[in-house]
Amino acid sequence: MVIPYAVNMQNDTKNVFVTIIGRPNAGKSSLLNGLIGEKIAAVSAKPQTTRTKITGVLTKDEIQYVFMDTPGMHKSKNKLSEHMINAVNESMSDVETIMLVVDCTKKISETEKVLLNSIKSSKSKVILIINKIDLIDDKDNLIQTISEYSSLYNFDEVIPVSALNGDGLDIIMDVLTKNAVDGPHYFPDDMLTDQ
Repeated sequence: MVIPYAVNMQNDTKNVFVTIIGRPNAGKSSLLNGLIGEKIAAVSAKPQTTRTKITGVLTKDEIQYVFMDTPGMHKSKNKLSEHMINAVNESMSDVETIMLVVDCTKKISETEKVLLNSIKSSKSKVILIINKIDLIDDKDNLIQTISEYSSLYNFDEVIPVSALNGDGLDIIMDVLTKNAVDGPHYFPDDMLTDQ
Protein backbone atom coordinates (compact mmCIF):
# COMPACT_ATOMS: atom_id res chain seq x y z
CA MET A 1 0.00 0.00 0.00
CA VAL A 2 1.37 3.43 -0.94
CA ILE A 3 0.87 6.21 1.60
CA PRO A 4 0.39 9.65 0.03
CA TYR A 5 3.28 12.02 0.79
CA ALA A 6 1.07 14.66 2.46
CA VAL A 7 -0.30 12.17 4.98
CA ASN A 8 3.14 10.75 5.65
CA MET A 9 4.57 14.26 6.06
CA GLN A 10 1.74 15.24 8.43
CA ASN A 11 2.56 12.26 10.65
CA ASP A 12 6.15 13.44 10.88
CA THR A 13 5.40 17.10 11.60
CA LYS A 14 5.39 18.86 14.95
CA ASN A 15 4.26 22.22 16.24
CA VAL A 16 4.71 24.35 19.32
CA PHE A 17 2.49 27.28 20.27
CA VAL A 18 4.19 29.96 22.36
CA THR A 19 2.68 33.01 24.07
CA ILE A 20 5.04 35.90 24.83
CA ILE A 21 3.85 37.94 27.83
CA GLY A 22 5.29 40.69 30.03
CA ARG A 23 4.92 44.30 30.99
CA PRO A 24 5.27 47.10 28.43
CA ASN A 25 8.77 47.68 27.02
CA ALA A 26 10.26 44.43 28.35
CA GLY A 27 11.36 43.57 24.81
CA LYS A 28 8.65 41.12 23.76
CA SER A 29 8.42 42.36 20.17
CA SER A 30 12.21 42.55 19.83
CA LEU A 31 12.39 38.96 21.06
CA LEU A 32 9.74 37.84 18.54
CA ASN A 33 11.57 39.57 15.70
CA GLY A 34 14.85 37.97 16.77
CA LEU A 35 13.39 34.47 17.00
CA ILE A 36 11.64 34.72 13.61
CA GLY A 37 14.63 36.40 11.99
CA GLU A 38 12.47 39.15 10.45
CA LYS A 39 10.97 42.41 11.67
CA ILE A 40 7.30 41.51 11.94
CA ALA A 41 6.39 43.33 15.17
CA ALA A 42 6.79 47.07 15.66
CA VAL A 43 9.43 48.01 18.20
CA SER A 44 9.41 51.33 20.03
CA ALA A 45 10.47 52.85 23.35
CA LYS A 46 6.87 54.07 23.59
CA PRO A 47 4.67 51.77 25.72
CA GLN A 48 1.71 50.00 24.08
CA THR A 49 3.24 49.82 20.60
CA THR A 50 1.75 46.32 20.34
CA ARG A 51 -2.02 46.71 20.81
CA THR A 52 -3.25 43.36 19.55
CA LYS A 53 -1.95 39.81 19.42
CA ILE A 54 0.60 39.37 16.64
CA THR A 55 1.28 35.86 15.44
CA GLY A 56 4.76 35.09 14.19
CA VAL A 57 5.41 31.78 12.45
CA LEU A 58 8.71 30.02 11.93
CA THR A 59 8.94 26.63 10.22
CA LYS A 60 12.25 24.78 10.53
CA ASP A 61 12.36 21.30 9.07
CA GLU A 62 9.49 19.30 10.61
CA ILE A 63 8.69 21.79 13.41
CA GLN A 64 6.43 24.82 13.12
CA TYR A 65 6.88 27.40 15.90
CA VAL A 66 3.86 29.68 16.36
CA PHE A 67 4.53 32.75 18.53
CA MET A 68 1.87 35.10 19.89
CA ASP A 69 3.28 38.50 20.86
CA THR A 70 0.84 40.11 23.27
CA PRO A 71 0.33 43.73 24.32
CA GLY A 72 2.26 44.74 27.43
CA MET A 73 0.26 43.83 30.53
CA HIS A 74 -0.69 46.79 32.70
CA LYS A 75 -3.55 47.99 34.88
CA SER A 76 -6.75 48.59 32.95
CA LYS A 77 -7.48 52.31 32.62
CA ASN A 78 -9.88 52.37 29.68
CA LYS A 79 -11.59 50.18 27.05
CA LEU A 80 -8.40 49.84 24.98
CA SER A 81 -6.47 48.74 28.08
CA GLU A 82 -9.22 46.24 28.89
CA HIS A 83 -9.09 44.85 25.34
CA MET A 84 -5.29 44.49 25.55
CA ILE A 85 -5.47 42.69 28.91
CA ASN A 86 -8.10 40.31 27.51
CA ALA A 87 -5.83 39.60 24.53
CA VAL A 88 -3.04 38.60 26.93
CA ASN A 89 -5.28 36.34 29.02
CA GLU A 90 -6.84 34.64 25.97
CA SER A 91 -3.43 33.96 24.42
CA MET A 92 -2.27 31.99 27.48
CA SER A 93 -4.84 29.22 27.08
CA ASP A 94 -4.09 26.11 25.02
CA VAL A 95 -0.41 26.78 24.32
CA GLU A 96 2.55 24.49 24.99
CA THR A 97 4.77 27.27 26.27
CA ILE A 98 4.41 30.66 27.94
CA MET A 99 7.43 32.97 27.88
CA LEU A 100 7.40 35.69 30.54
CA VAL A 101 9.77 38.38 29.29
CA VAL A 102 11.19 40.68 31.95
CA ASP A 103 13.58 43.63 31.83
CA CYS A 104 16.57 42.82 34.05
CA THR A 105 17.19 46.53 34.66
CA LYS A 106 13.85 46.94 36.45
CA LYS A 107 12.45 45.63 39.74
CA ILE A 108 9.55 43.16 39.74
CA SER A 109 6.33 45.08 39.20
CA GLU A 110 2.83 44.45 40.51
CA THR A 111 1.86 43.73 36.90
CA GLU A 112 4.37 40.88 36.72
CA LYS A 113 3.11 39.49 40.04
CA VAL A 114 -0.43 39.50 38.60
CA LEU A 115 0.83 37.72 35.47
CA LEU A 116 2.59 35.09 37.59
CA ASN A 117 -0.59 34.50 39.59
CA SER A 118 -2.63 34.14 36.40
CA ILE A 119 -0.31 31.43 34.99
CA LYS A 120 -0.23 29.33 38.18
CA SER A 121 -3.22 27.29 37.00
CA SER A 122 -1.79 26.87 33.49
CA LYS A 123 -0.70 23.46 32.24
CA SER A 124 1.80 25.11 29.89
CA LYS A 125 5.55 25.08 30.36
CA VAL A 126 6.61 28.52 31.63
CA ILE A 127 9.95 30.01 30.67
CA LEU A 128 11.35 33.12 32.33
CA ILE A 129 13.18 35.20 29.72
CA ILE A 130 15.40 37.76 31.42
CA ASN A 131 15.98 40.32 28.69
CA LYS A 132 18.37 43.26 28.22
CA ILE A 133 21.37 41.55 29.85
CA ASP A 134 23.53 43.72 27.57
CA LEU A 135 22.57 46.69 29.78
CA ILE A 136 23.97 45.34 33.07
CA ASP A 137 27.63 45.34 34.03
CA ASP A 138 27.37 43.60 37.39
CA LYS A 139 26.27 39.99 36.83
CA ASP A 140 25.44 39.72 40.56
CA ASN A 141 22.40 41.89 39.73
CA LEU A 142 21.36 39.25 37.18
CA ILE A 143 21.66 36.47 39.77
CA GLN A 144 19.58 38.53 42.21
CA THR A 145 16.88 39.11 39.55
CA ILE A 146 16.74 35.37 38.79
CA SER A 147 16.45 34.61 42.50
CA GLU A 148 13.64 37.14 43.05
CA TYR A 149 11.52 35.83 40.17
CA SER A 150 12.23 32.19 41.06
CA SER A 151 10.96 32.81 44.59
CA LEU A 152 7.56 33.75 43.11
CA TYR A 153 7.19 30.91 40.57
CA ASN A 154 8.82 27.58 39.81
CA PHE A 155 9.80 28.19 36.16
CA ASP A 156 10.52 25.28 33.83
CA GLU A 157 13.47 27.24 32.43
CA VAL A 158 15.22 30.56 33.12
CA ILE A 159 17.07 32.02 30.14
CA PRO A 160 19.01 35.33 30.26
CA VAL A 161 19.06 36.99 26.82
CA SER A 162 19.70 40.14 24.89
CA ALA A 163 16.95 40.21 22.25
CA LEU A 164 18.62 43.28 20.75
CA ASN A 165 21.97 41.50 20.24
CA GLY A 166 20.58 38.01 19.65
CA ASP A 167 22.37 36.56 22.69
CA GLY A 168 20.63 33.48 24.11
CA LEU A 169 18.03 33.15 21.35
CA ASP A 170 19.52 29.81 20.27
CA ILE A 171 18.97 28.50 23.81
CA ILE A 172 15.30 29.55 23.64
CA MET A 173 14.88 27.75 20.32
CA ASP A 174 16.47 24.57 21.76
CA VAL A 175 14.00 24.62 24.67
CA LEU A 176 11.01 25.29 22.38
CA THR A 177 12.09 22.43 20.13
CA LYS A 178 11.91 20.10 23.14
CA ASN A 179 8.38 21.38 23.87
CA ALA A 180 7.09 20.67 20.33
CA VAL A 181 4.29 18.13 20.02
CA ASP A 182 3.25 15.86 17.17
CA GLY A 183 0.76 17.59 14.93
CA PRO A 184 0.21 19.38 11.63
CA HIS A 185 1.62 22.69 10.49
CA TYR A 186 -1.26 25.14 10.87
CA PHE A 187 0.25 27.78 8.57
CA PRO A 188 2.01 27.54 5.19
CA ASP A 189 5.68 26.72 5.80
CA ASP A 190 6.85 29.98 4.18
CA MET A 191 4.48 32.21 6.19
CA LEU A 192 6.06 34.49 8.80
CA THR A 193 3.08 36.36 10.27
CA ASP A 194 -0.70 36.69 10.21
CA GLN A 195 -0.42 40.50 9.95
